[in-house]
Amino acid sequence: MEKIQFEEGDHASSKICRRGPSRQDRGRSPTVARVGQVLVKIGGAGVCHSDLHVMDENLGFKPPFILGHENAGWIEELGEGVTSFEKGDAVAVYGPWGCGRCYSCQLSMENYCENWASLGTFGGGLGSDGGMADYMLVSSARLLVPLGDLSPAKAASKLRFLTHPFLLKE
Repeated sequence: MEKIQFEEGDHASSKICRRGPSRQDRGRSPTVARVGQVLVKIGGAGVCHSDLHVMDENLGFKPPFILGHENAGWIEELGEGVTSFEKGDAVAVYGPWGCGRCYSCQLSMENYCENWASLGTFGGGLGSDGGMADYMLVSSARLLVPLGDLSPAKAASKLRFLTHPFLLKE
């Protein structure tokens, strides 16, 4: 699979989106390095208008990083201390990532994290490498949602409705 990476352009003020071999094709597969991290083999990555905003507006994200914040796949590797999942489990990756410690994060409202500015990223595809590649390293198992028998490809195509509920219509 080719990755879709957001990079600085040739000119100081330009930014580009580049397609190319994924890191795995270049022999630099992401690996679980810290306690609590999870490596997900991507089965589907959705594209939404937010990806355009990441590329076209100065949102404070420093390239380069791989795009994709609506992702689902299967657990490939578990970091030390992760006991809530097993290798091969189908999961969706929650889009915005927070610190996991502040009041908002404790209420599962990571998108309102009180410490976001100190993290340097708002999550996979939003400052950190996202899911438009073969694998995605997720900072914590708390950001994963079990899919059961649901296909990760189908789940990824629906994730925008979880993060943008106004798109749902009766």
